[in-house]
Amino acid sequence: MTLCCLILAHAKPVVTARLVRRMLGAGIACHVHVDAKADLAPFRQALPAEAHLLRDRVEVWWAGFSMIEAVCRLAEAALAEPAHTHFLHLSGDTYPIKPMPRLIEMMTADADWIDSGEVPPGDPILSRIECCYLPDCAIGNLSQRESYTDRHLDAATVGRLDDFARAFAMKQAGRFPWRYAKGANWWLLRRETLLRCLDVYRHRPEIVDWFRYSAHPDESFFNSAVLNLFGKPSPLGCPIFALWDRQPRPYEFRTAEDLPLLRTAWQPLARKFAADSLPLLEAIDTELGVAPA
Repeated sequence: MTLCCLILAHAKPVVTARLVRRMLGAGIACHVHVDAKADLAPFRQALPAEAHLLRDRVEVWWAGFSMIEAVCRLAEAALAEPAHTHFLHLSGDTYPIKPMPRLIEMMTADADWIDSGEVPPGDPILSRIECCYLPDCAIGNLSQRESYTDRHLDAATVGRLDDFARAFAMKQAGRFPWRYAKGANWWLLRRETLLRCLDVYRHRPEIVDWFRYSAHPDESFFNSAVLNLFGKPSPLGCPIFALWDRQPRPYEFRTAEDLPLLRTAWQPLARKFAADSLPLLEAIDTELGVAPA
């Protein structure tokens, strides 16, 4: 049995490298996808040689299906190692905040940790899957960080207009054929669960296209897959702590003043840590009795 992290990164190479070193030090393998829009050189320089950097990278759009594609490529690479039994999906700005034995205990249990509760009929959240969105292109970018002037037709978008029309017609013609779950897009899955989710991604286009042209599929694809494949939601939630009740959302942990907040978490990991949070990460390691990195 070996454990594995599937890490999505796009910035903060120093924070990501510190996370990877902590995981490798505990015997946990690390596969890292760096957004194809980002410069790979700082990550190559910062990451230890034992980390597996994915070569086949995706341009990741915020809240788009491209995030699912990046995770699935990571998963396929990691699953090629038959000894890997449990897979922890996390962002590159995540960090352990509890003793590592607690995380190891969670990662070796016969259980899946994922938010997979069903969205009930009539809930406005269902519009995310029932309506046709185009998040993985300039005109359909859902990010509030972009200026409206960045949302325009370009050659790549025009080349996909037939696909957009097909997806729109599909959603107009019938109801979503699955039960829909929405939750955190970070999870811990057993090998068999991840294989079954990948089978949907590879071989169920009639399901995948509903998510490809939905809003925030990163918060629903794996969540819905687990709900439908097993017929019931996972009783265990997301294993990563984040704060959504303060600005910026999610809140960025930055200084030692954030330690009291982190101590309130039951989860063994937290996100998001700022690029300049190294003194905080060192303080966390000191509290946990971890040797200096």
